[in-house]
Amino acid sequence: MKTCELCGKSTDKLYKVFIEGTILNVCKDCLKYGKPVDENGNIIKENKLEIKEIVGEVIDENYNKILIKYREEHKLKQEDMAKLLGIKESLYKSIENKKIIPDINLAKKIEKILGIKITKKEVLTEKINNKDNKNYITVGDILEFEE
Repeated sequence: MKTCELCGKSTDKLYKVFIEGTILNVCKDCLKYGKPVDENGNIIKENKLEIKEIVGEVIDENYNKILIKYREEHKLKQEDMAKLLGIKESLYKSIENKKIIPDINLAKKIEKILGIKITKKEVLTEKINNKDNKNYITVGDILEFEE
């Protein structure tokens, strides 16, 4: 049995880690207090990849077809739809002809008044590499470079 140099616990396997300026042989429980070291004594740098998920609402690509279908089913003119929604007729025509994409607030208003769904939830994932994501140099970087 081997003994952990940090806590004194007897264990079958020890790991080399860099803790406060020195390399120690520690047990699995004490690994978290230092940085892993390879056979040559070099610190193994971990690339921590963080995945960030953003859930947001976006306008359905077929929003104009949904509006046209609703208008035709209810036998309404574009003018009537504009009045019903409380917007200018020219704006409604532009939305229906896909010249203008309604913003999320207007889309929500349309959904509420007409009782239809023209938005959908979308999950966007972004991968962030914490180690390589810095755009500045620290004193530690300079000292590490000069060694």
